[in-house]
Amino acid sequence: KNRADATVGLLVDEDAQIVSAGSLVLRTDNNYTGTLGSELAASAAGGGVLSGSAAQVVTRLDGSSTIEIGKGALLRAGVAPTPGDGGALDIVANTRANTDDRAGLTTGGAINAA
Repeated sequence: KNRADATVGLLVDEDAQIVSAGSLVLRTDNNYTGTLGSELAASAAGGGVLSGSAAQVVTRLDGSSTIEIGKGALLRAGVAPTPGDGGALDIVANTRANTDDRAGLTTGGAINAA
């Protein structure tokens, strides 16, 4: 059983002032990445005249990625733009999951049940 719980947050407080000559980027990234590669997260095997077995992988990902801008906050981009940077305001809150959990099951016997 796998569980990951991560919270990523960015807060621009009330009445804060953020001024940028060029672009202004506010970004949070919450990334979940599996590290097993091609390895099995779980495996099971059984054998005999009657054989039954099971393998299970349970993965739970909880969490959030947030950006909160307080009341009265000022975000200003591009006050002195330059060629190639017109002063974009970019606000991004990301959560990404890149996982691949695998389970293997090997059985043998006169009667198999899996």
